[in-house]
Amino acid sequence: MATPPDPPPPRPHPWSVAFYRILLELTYRRQRSHFWARFLKKLIPALLLVYLIDVNARHFRDIVGELNAWWGTARTRMEMGEMAAALDAEYASTNRYPDPEAFRDFVRHWVRPKSPHDPYYDRWHEPYRYRVEGSYYEIASCGPDRACGTADDVRRQGGFATIQTPPP
Repeated sequence: MATPPDPPPPRPHPWSVAFYRILLELTYRRQRSHFWARFLKKLIPALLLVYLIDVNARHFRDIVGELNAWWGTARTRMEMGEMAAALDAEYASTNRYPDPEAFRDFVRHWVRPKSPHDPYYDRWHEPYRYRVEGSYYEIASCGPDRACGTADDVRRQGGFATIQTPPP
């Protein structure tokens, strides 16, 4: 006699089937959304950094501009000191200062002649102004704004009459 076939296994409850299908779908979506989660975790701080840099860019640009102007002014004062020393040496040896027309060649010859930077021009690529009145001279630079007669001009005055002799 033949044995009756085994009864089919009991079917799972429809709610449990739905529950497992939702779990499978969430697992699949989690794997797919993992890329976007990582991407957004990197993108959001990058956008925040760009925003902060953009907000502060003007402030940093102003600070860098002020430092650059300060350094250019300091370098210009040092170069003017070298020119003044050369002018005083010229006066001590010849008893006169060079004429304003000859100042350019004088500076190029006596102040750092082998430098790649032309000493006749200041840090802002403007020529120095030179004026002589008897035993006085004045060297001037128009400063960072490149306009003469403003508050940021750099000036150096000197001359034989400004040299103090020690009292007896």
